[in-house]
Amino acid sequence: MDRPEREASAARLDPRTIRDLVSMLREAQGWRLTDGKWQEVGRLVEDAEKALAGGDAAALRRSIDTLEVAGEVRITRIGAASTPQPVPPPIRDRLNRLVHQLSPPSGGHAGGAAGDRPSRR
Repeated sequence: MDRPEREASAARLDPRTIRDLVSMLREAQGWRLTDGKWQEVGRLVEDAEKALAGGDAAALRRSIDTLEVAGEVRITRIGAASTPQPVPPPIRDRLNRLVHQLSPPSGGHAGGAAGDRPSRR
């Protein structure tokens, strides 16, 4: 989906939900996760993109909430098979592209004034 289509779909959704998504995508860029967790994040971002394309607010909210839970875990098991890594380039590019497409051209946060911080559920 290109920027005009994504903006049109996003415009039908609650601005707070869009701000929450942009905030979560930005936060995810700093996570350190195992390869398996990054694959899960990639699937969740894809789900969010599909929800945006379809204007499905409930599915988008589920994607945001699930993405938040999938995020960085503070405890790493001793002897874990995979060590946490920074975001892989393909996922980083996808996160950046989606943030850019959902953010207003002025550089403020989508759906609100610059500096707004969405509330967490």
